[in-house]
Amino acid sequence: MTVHQISADGTTVTEPSRRIPVAHHVQVLVVGAGVAGTAAALAAARTGARTLVVERGGFAGGTGTAGLMSLYTLPYEHVHGICREIVDAMAAEGGAVRGPVVPFDPECFKRVALAKFQDSGVAMLFYTWTVDAIVRDGHVRGVIVENKAGRQAILADVVVDASGDGDVAVAAGAASVSGRETDGLMRPMSIVFRMGPVDVAAIARYRQENPAEFSPDPGHNVLDAALGIVRLDGFFSIVRTARDRGLLDANTHYLRLYGIAGETGDLYVNSSRVYGVDGTEPADLTRAQAEAMAQNQALAAFLRAEVPGFAGAQVRETAVSIGVRETRRIVGDYTLGIEDCDAGRRFPDAVATAVAHMVPGVEIHSPDAGEGDDADPYVTGLVLPFREFSVPLGCLLPKGLDGILVTGRCISTTHEADGWTRNQPVMMQIGEGTGTVAAVAALDGVAPRAVDMARVQGSLRQHGAHLLLPE
Repeated sequence: MTVHQISADGTTVTEPSRRIPVAHHVQVLVVGAGVAGTAAALAAARTGARTLVVERGGFAGGTGTAGLMSLYTLPYEHVHGICREIVDAMAAEGGAVRGPVVPFDPECFKRVALAKFQDSGVAMLFYTWTVDAIVRDGHVRGVIVENKAGRQAILADVVVDASGDGDVAVAAGAASVSGRETDGLMRPMSIVFRMGPVDVAAIARYRQENPAEFSPDPGHNVLDAALGIVRLDGFFSIVRTARDRGLLDANTHYLRLYGIAGETGDLYVNSSRVYGVDGTEPADLTRAQAEAMAQNQALAAFLRAEVPGFAGAQVRETAVSIGVRETRRIVGDYTLGIEDCDAGRRFPDAVATAVAHMVPGVEIHSPDAGEGDDADPYVTGLVLPFREFSVPLGCLLPKGLDGILVTGRCISTTHEADGWTRNQPVMMQIGEGTGTVAAVAALDGVAPRAVDMARVQGSLRQHGAHLLLPE
C-alpha cells in the first residue's frame, strides 16, 4: 500500500518515491495509434525496427474511428503509401470507396489496421495511457505509462509522439504553441453521429432542384449513388430557417453529411460546433462534450422533421471521442508556414508530401464562429484548387531534444499552415515518414537529426510514398 501525504492546506498530495518496472525495451516506440501513429508504427516495423505502439483506447484510427470522421476529403489519386494500402484493403471488403473523396467504414479500418499491425510485426499495447516522459541530458529515453497493471516504464531508442497533443514532447520539456498566434483561440470541437436509414434518393432530388443550397466546390458536393459516395456541405436555407426559429444552435449554419450509401443507407452528420475550448483542458473537454451532445440532439430532431430523406431515420451511433481539431503545436527545428504551402515548396529533407484543398487567407473551422454562414466563402462560395508541397524533417524535431520525433497534428507549423496539413491522408503520409526516420535512426544508432535522408527517402519511395524533392 502506498502512503500519501496531504498538505495542511489540502492543496497538494505528496507521493513517495518508488521503483517503476520496465515493461518493454524497443527500438521505436509510437505513442498513439491514431491515423498518423498507425502509419508511423507500420513504417517503422517494415523498415526493420523492433516497434511497439501504445494506445489509450482499444483500437487504431483515432479521429477516423473513435471520432467517426470516416471520410478522406482528398481524391483517391492524391492518396499514397500506407494510406492508399489501407484504403485498398478496406475497398476490397466493401468498406471504402475510391472516388473524388474516400468515405470508409470505421469498423473496417479497425480490422484492417489490426491485421496490418500483426502482419508487419508491430507489437501493440492498448488501454494504456502515457503519463510522462523519461529524459536524461536532453535525450528522451522512453515514457511512463499506466494501465491495469499499474505504473510501468517503456524504454526506446527513438520515441514517436503521435498523441495528437504533443503530450510526450511537452512532458519532456519541448516548447509548444497553441491555437492562433494572435489570440491563442483554437478550432472548434465536434461530435459526429450516424443516422439511418436515410432516403438518399430524396436528398438527390432536392439537390438537383436546389443547386444553390450546396457548396459549389465539387469536392464538397458529391452524391453518386452508383459508387455509393455521399459528401455534402449545404442545406443552407433550411438550416437558416430552423436556426432563426430557435430549433438549432446559433453556431449551426449548414449540414455536413457523408458516408457510403446508394439509394438508401446510413449517413454521418458532422455539424456540431463548440467554440472557445482547449482540448488539453479537462474542464473544456467536458463542457464541449455536453454542448456538442445537446447540439446533436437538436440536429437529429431537425433532420427528421425538416430535411428530405431523414423522416424515418434514427441515431444509430455517436462518436466515442469528441473531435478535437487543434491544440498544441511543437516548436521544431523548422516551422512550416503558409508561404511554404502556397508556394508548393520542396524541401531536400522532405519526409512527406502534403496535398491541400485550400487557398491562403480562407480558413475552414476557423476559431471564430460563423463557419458556413453567408460570409464564409470556404463553404458557400469557393471552388478550391489542390496544392502540393513537401513537409521537412525539421517539422518533426522538437527544438532542444534528442531521441524523439513528433507526428500528426502537433508537428511544427503555424496555425494557418496547420489548416493545410491536418487532412487525415496527409497525417498518415507524415506518420509514414516519421516512422521511417525513427527506424533508420534506431537501426543506425544515430539521432533522428543525423539520419541518412537518402536512405529514408529511398525506403519511403520503395514502399509507395509520394515525395516532392527539389529538382
